[in-house]
Order: sequence, then structure tokens, then C-alpha cells
Amino acid sequence: MKPIGSLLATAALLSTAAVASAAPLEGFWPTPVTLSSNSLFSYAPDITVSADGQRQAAVWTTVGTPNRTQAATSSDGGATWSTPADLSVTNAVIGNASIVGSADGQRLTAVWIQYDPIQARVFMSQSSNGGATWSTAAAISNFGTTIPYAAASTDGTTVVVVWTEQGIAEAPVYYSRWTAQSDAWTSPALVSPADEYAGQAAVTASGNGQVMTALWRDENNLLHAATSTDAGLNWSAPRNLSTAGLEVQWPKARTSTDGSRIVATWVEGDGGANPNRVTSSFSLNQGQTWSTPQAIGPWWANWSPEVTASPDAMKLALAWPALDAQGNVAARTASSSDGGASWSQPVDASPSGSNVAEPQIAGSTDGERLTAVWYETPPTQTFLRAAVSGDAGKTWSAPQTLTSSTGFDGPSVKVDAAADGTPSAVWQQFPAQSVIRTATAELASPPGAPTSVTATPGDGRATVAWSPPTSDGGRAVRSYTATATPGGASCTTAGSSCEITGLTNGTDYQIAVTATNAIGTGPAATATVRPVAPLTAQTLKKPPAKLKKGKKAKLAKKTQQGSKVTWKTSTKKVCTVKKYKVTAKKKGKCKLSAKAPAITGYTAFSKKYTIKVK
Repeated sequence: MKPIGSLLATAALLSTAAVASAAPLEGFWPTPVTLSSNSLFSYAPDITVSADGQRQAAVWTTVGTPNRTQAATSSDGGATWSTPADLSVTNAVIGNASIVGSADGQRLTAVWIQYDPIQARVFMSQSSNGGATWSTAAAISNFGTTIPYAAASTDGTTVVVVWTEQGIAEAPVYYSRWTAQSDAWTSPALVSPADEYAGQAAVTASGNGQVMTALWRDENNLLHAATSTDAGLNWSAPRNLSTAGLEVQWPKARTSTDGSRIVATWVEGDGGANPNRVTSSFSLNQGQTWSTPQAIGPWWANWSPEVTASPDAMKLALAWPALDAQGNVAARTASSSDGGASWSQPVDASPSGSNVAEPQIAGSTDGERLTAVWYETPPTQTFLRAAVSGDAGKTWSAPQTLTSSTGFDGPSVKVDAAADGTPSAVWQQFPAQSVIRTATAELASPPGAPTSVTATPGDGRATVAWSPPTSDGGRAVRSYTATATPGGASCTTAGSSCEITGLTNGTDYQIAVTATNAIGTGPAATATVRPVAPLTAQTLKKPPAKLKKGKKAKLAKKTQQGSKVTWKTSTKKVCTVKKYKVTAKKKGKCKLSAKAPAITGYTAFSKKYTIKVK
């Protein structure tokens, strides 16, 4: 890995990128699974993951007698893997295998370089049943090829591969395409001019398979792009994406599902000792025109950016190795939420002081959950680390180590993610021979907000109750906390209710309830409450217990607390009630009822009385 210009002398003069802080998302990596034979030397793996994360496929090169391109698949989210399948067996030189797959993980296409017998050609093998069986390896290029790059439609029914072919004085870009409808690869055809001396070719395709864009660096170190809008049948004339006067390296691109947006990224510099920068450009008319190149972050020492994008290509994230102010190489990241029109300030996913290599990045379809994976080189050993972000790369978790405690990790790692962002990584490692290992992380975040929150008032207190959140974030909820505002009085419990004390009667409070798991505390759900003192019963002067026929007695007009009383009788033949007086009409029992409404601090009054009429 080499920068466009040497920057060690000037690194200390430049401001460092922002240092990452802990994010509300953590990745938990299991013990790696070894895919290849422990007795053979395997290297340079690649991986593809289905949208639901269940189907995974890895491909790599194994050196031996003979040499092999091998593949293994998983149908249970990476927990177990198939025995490696030999896609190609040859005594010739072989390598640079990569793989693309459909969203359901059923259609897979692997491509690699294989000498036939003394010149390199692009070979391929395909599976339509999730890797249960593979087609016979076949060459799809002419001779003298370099590393192939493939892209596929979401359903895997359209695949395009690009490469360069070395001539005496030229190395133009070629392509071949395959469709499920024809079930055949087209003859190699030019994308670039025939006399182009190209390098670092890359390709991207829309999810519907109709829009394809090939990118390459020409002999003048300018970035060119050509686009097809008919699934690779015809290609546009190359467009120059470069900034005038600057040289480019390491182009990459992503395309929206409908092909309406294409975003390209690369590194550019002046080819000398001055710093270089990561740069991007986008097209909104299927590659006819491109936006003015935009720098992502400051001039610096930057190399080989990797990119991940949402299906609409509006949310993008980059990861690349970059020199920091201390002269160390950091895993630097940046993101865009507007399709590459603007980019965030770069953030280092790796800790300050670490030295990294080959940072890779993958993300969820909504662009929020990201995983960055890189090699890290402490003084005595090399480790594979990973950090995750739950906020589109604004912050990153503390890095986790993917590898076991023994063995040195090799110079090759790839990562892909399911639609929800669950990442799977594959890499080579050196316990004795170089073997291929893989692991799929479990992502966990703080829980969601509790549901069905209620708050019941009391005397200077409130009893708060709730139901569990719809999502625990991947880790069990440990506790709940209810907090009153204003004042901040709170209670915490592992159950489904608790009582907040120390509140002021008559004051309106908002009660916020949160759930907490091992990762952190989630968002709050709220309820309102007004604590009140307990109400006292009202009292009333009783009517007489006895009354002679024809006599009258006064009835209380108000309770002793001042609430107006309403009197009624249900025995009108025995007595009558009028103007707060009861009149005895004949012998018997005079039944009265008295009612008074509630007043401040007191409950409503209601009571029945009986007067014996003589």
C-alpha cells in the first residue's frame, strides 16, 4: 500500500481527524469458523451475504498440487459451513477470486484469474442453488488479463465483469455480461478505447441490472467512466471524472437500484510530495454528466477507499487507511446522507495510536448500521479488529478482535452485511499454514422505549407502570428507570412498575420511562401525572332521630366544610322535604338522603338518614 505522495515529513503540521467515541451499538463476534484445509495454503478470500443474512458464500484461492479456486457456503447465518467445493483445479497459476450474489443468496457468480496455460485469463463459475452445485469453470476473457471485478443485479440474473488486457503498448478495459435469460456470457468486448493503457478497473451495476458503469485510470492517471443503460449491450463514450491537474487511484462506485444515481469515489493527488485526498462525484443522468469532484475531508495521506451504499445510493459510507498527525495509519471513515452531494467530517474508527491496514466497510440497507474491519499491527503481532456504528458513522464502538489468540492474520480481509447490518467477515490467518476463517457478528443496541406507560397520582408520589419495549436491542433488559420532570425524582427496578416519591402535590409532572440493557439506555416513553393529597370525607349535622306527626325540623343547608347539600325523601307519604325543612305527615319511617359535591380537599358527601315519626 503506497500513498500518492510521501507525507511523513508533513503529517505533524496537519490537523487530525475527529476521534471516534463509543456508539450505541456493539458487535459481538463468535469464535471464527475455519473454512479451508489446515494442511493447505489458502489466501485472498471474498464473501457475499444474502439480505436476510442466512445464506453466505465465500471464495478463495488454495495453493498446492494442484492449485484450486474453492468456495464454501452457509445457510444458517454463518454458524456452519459446507465442505469447500473446487470451482477450478489446475497446475497453472491461479488467484484473485471474488464473488457476487443475489439478495436471496441463491444465485452466485465467482470470478478469478487463471493462467491458460501461460497467459492469464478470467474464469468464472456459477451456482443457482446457493452453492449446492457449481457450473464447470470456463474462461470469459481473452489472454493477458488483470484482476477481474464483477457486479450483479439484486436478483442475480444479470452479471457484468470487467478487466484489462495487457498488450504491447496498450491495456484496454474489456467486459463480458451474463443473463439468466440467455444463460451465456457475451464475447469479450471493449469498454474503453482500444489504445487505452488502463489500470485499476472497477464496475458497478444497478439493482435492476440495466445500468452498468465501468471505471478505470488511464495512462495519464485520469479517471474515466463509461456507462451502459441496456444491461451491457451498448456503452457510452468514456467521461473524464478527474479534477484538472490531479492524478487518480483506486476508483470505486455504487449505483442505485433504478440506476438514477451513480456515485464514484477515488483518491487524487499531484503525484508528488503534496498530500492527496479522497474524492467523489455523482451522476443523476445515467453517466451522461458528472458532478464537479468533491474532496472528502482535508488533504492528507489517503489510500484505497472502500464504499458501501443504501439501495437508493443516497446513504453512503467510506473507509480507507489514512495517515494521522502522529504518523500512524488510521481506519478513517466518512458518510453521506444525500447521495454524495456532501460528506461528513472524517472520523477514525480505529483508536488513536494504532496502525491499520486494509480497512473494509459494510452496512445496512438504511445506511445506519455500519461495520468497519481492518488489520492492526501492534509491535509483536497482527490482529483483525472490527468496530460498529449505529448512527451512520458519526460514532464508532470500541474495536473488537475477531481472531483467536494464536496465529498471525494475513493481508486480506473482506466484509459484507445483511440488510439489517449484521456483518460477516472472511480473512486469511496463519496458525501454521494460511487458512481461511470467517465469523458473523451479533449486533446489539440499547433497547427500545417501554410501551403502555401509565402514571397514577398519589400524595406526593406517583405509581408508574409499563410494558416491555418491542425490541430489547439484542440483549436482555436489565432495568427500567422512571424519572419525573421537573425535579428529577426517579425510581429504578427490574420489574414493570415502581413508585416515585418526593413530588409536590398539585404540580404537573412528565414521567419518562427508559429501559437499559448491557449496551446502554434506550429512548424514553412518557406519561403525565399531577400528585394530590388524599381527600377527606365531609361531615354533616344530622337530622333529628324522632319527629312528632305534624311537626317540622330544620335540615342542614351545607356540610360542615361548606358544600351545599341537596335533601330528598323516598317516603313522601310519611314526610316531605322543602326549603331545608322536613315535615312529618303520618306515623312511620321517614327516609331521607343528603348529597353534597366534592370541594377542594374533600370528597363528595352522600348519606341516608331515617327519622321515626310518632
